[in-house]
Amino acid sequence: MSCTARDVFIAVFFCLLSSTNLAGASENSLDLDSNFFLSWKAEDGAIYFKARVKTAGYVGVGVSLNGTISDTDICIGGVKDNETYFWDYYGLPGGKLERDECLMCNLTSVTEINGTTTLKFMRYFITEENDFGVNITDSKLYLMCVYGDSDEVYVSNMTVGSKLINLLNYEHPPTTTPSGCNGIYSLPVSCLRLFVSSFFAMFSTFV
Repeated sequence: MSCTARDVFIAVFFCLLSSTNLAGASENSLDLDSNFFLSWKAEDGAIYFKARVKTAGYVGVGVSLNGTISDTDICIGGVKDNETYFWDYYGLPGGKLERDECLMCNLTSVTEINGTTTLKFMRYFITEENDFGVNITDSKLYLMCVYGDSDEVYVSNMTVGSKLINLLNYEHPPTTTPSGCNGIYSLPVSCLRLFVSSFFAMFSTFV
């Protein structure tokens, strides 16, 4: 291998490495089950969530201290009769949900297309709503993800998933995402061009 080809190869390696680290640090994602894909990004005291779920009903994302509905702080949204809805809920003893009039989440968008609902919203780290709010800090909380097959929000018709993680420092993002979802890693055009140049440079040394 010539010196020039080697130098280009090393440059490509570190370019790819830095690209992966930067992308992973800014956005995280995981699959709760075969129907629920979630990604999020922390920025300026808030977390920006995007949930893509195979349902024509409601979709919700929130946090909990013990992984149960009874102490969850969750935002739920969907589309009903071509109109969007979005509410903040908190859990009560006995597994009931109460709508919170002090909304600490801001809806970005919610769509329902061909049986798949996509919910995007922003939630502040610190809630000052009432005693039921759960703050997001640099420690582990239960990430709560729920959905239903209709737009009537009842615990009895709710599919619930939970995962104990640190939302602000998620260490193990997946390497693959479901079909139709964008991955969290991207290759800059400059790196792609450099890779192609490196390939032909190395190839020429062996012919």
